[in-house]
Parts: sequence; structure tokens; C-alpha cells
Amino acid sequence: MGNRELTEKQIQGVEKSFETIAPKGAALVASFYMRLTNDTKAIVTELEQHLRQKKLLGLLVLGVKNLRRPEGPESTIEITGVAGAEIGFDPDQHEAWRATFLKTLPRFIGSAWDNELEEAWAAAFDLMLSKVPVSAELVV
Repeated sequence: MGNRELTEKQIQGVEKSFETIAPKGAALVASFYMRLTNDTKAIVTELEQHLRQKKLLGLLVLGVKNLRRPEGPESTIEITGVAGAEIGFDPDQHEAWRATFLKTLPRFIGSAWDNELEEAWAAAFDLMLSKVPVSAELVV
């Protein structure tokens, strides 16, 4: 899992592209989980899926808003209380999560998507997921 610092240019790219994504955030996370479920063959109930989508969208919103904070998004993530189990995240599947997220984004970002923006989102997504505490059980 690449835990790298984001440059100012990368942060700007993530923030600007997130403005495009935000109104379609629910569709983005639904599409992400559909792909992830297909890619990993995970079995998840509809209710679980819905709860995970809401939590992941909240994590993305707060994570992007706080990329510029000196302490990074981790304090915000701790405040929201999002645990890995709540979004279905297992650190052993980090690479699959990143790959699926990066396959999902272009559809929502459109023509602004390029290699530079992909690298910026990969770094931001890695940073956000690296701050999610792993929990043994799903908290509803």
C-alpha cells in the first residue's frame, strides 16, 4: 500500500475533480461497490451494501476536504468513527480497492481524467484508507 505525500498540484487536481464527482457521489460509490463485489466475488446483503456506500461516501467527502490539514484526513476519519468493517475494507484487499476505485472514477470525472489525475487520486485514496481503523465487526 503506497502511503505517499500528495503534492500541491495533486491536491488541487483531486479537489477540482471531486467538485465534478460530488453531485454524483452516491452513484460513484454504488458503482464502485458493484465492481468490487464482481471483482472480489464478495457476498454482501443489500442493507449492508447500502450502509457501506453511505459510510464510504462520507469518508471520501471528509477525506478530500481535509487533504490540506497539517494532520491530514486521519483526525476527520477518527471523528466520523468510520471503521474498516463499516465500509467492508480489509487491509489485505487494499490493492483491489484502489484498482477498482481507479477503474470507477473515469466514468464520473469524464474528459479531465488522465494519468496525472489517476496518480493523484491513487495517492489520496491510499492516504484515506491508510487512516481507516480496522475493526473486527460491522457496526451499524
